[in-house]
Amino acid sequence: LLLDQGAAPAPLYHLAVDTLVHLHRHFDAGDPTTAALPRYDGALLIEQAALFCDSHPAPIGKIGADAKAAFVAAWRTPVDRALAVPRSLLLRDFHAGNLFHLPERPGIAACGLIDFQDAGIGPVTYDLISLLQDARREVPAEAAASAMARYQAAHPELPPDDFEASCAVLAAQRHVRVIAVFARLAAAGKPGYSVHLPRLWRLLARALEHPALADVRAWFARHAPIP
Repeated sequence: LLLDQGAAPAPLYHLAVDTLVHLHRHFDAGDPTTAALPRYDGALLIEQAALFCDSHPAPIGKIGADAKAAFVAAWRTPVDRALAVPRSLLLRDFHAGNLFHLPERPGIAACGLIDFQDAGIGPVTYDLISLLQDARREVPAEAAASAMARYQAAHPELPPDDFEASCAVLAAQRHVRVIAVFARLAAAGKPGYSVHLPRLWRLLARALEHPALADVRAWFARHAPIP
């Protein structure tokens, strides 16, 4: 990866954001040809978050049925808030490890994409968070902030409060799901995934500071204190 070789991060993240802007502006979620794509609606987002209750890192003890029901209930209102932004093409694994810089191509065509087999239709903030709060690498704060501002500047019609809340909720949703997946893989004999867990917990804690996630934050305080 260029980033691993010391390339300046901001131009690469700006290119990735410009690619999302283009996709979101030109994708027609109502086109009949997209009917087969999965819808990342509230039910699916909560179902994916709830993986945490079944597969999570030690030393969290067993999460029983009542605690899991409380977990699901705590997410309903925040996820509704997350869905207040427009919906468009959602690639789901949009992060630096799946992007390639193709400098011989002009404009956004210079951003090559792989690993989009789980694409669907969902909130425009999802892939933005996947990119800028990467589960596998530290994204420099300045590059992340400028890339986020770049996306917002391209969508002045998005109410800032709705945009911020959606980003926070989907960050938390994504982090709890990935914590569960990485914990399961680590337990299955792939310890390399456990290296990323401290970063994910840190990102989760930051996301949970948003007022929209007060109930989810309270659930973690009671059932699975963040290390």
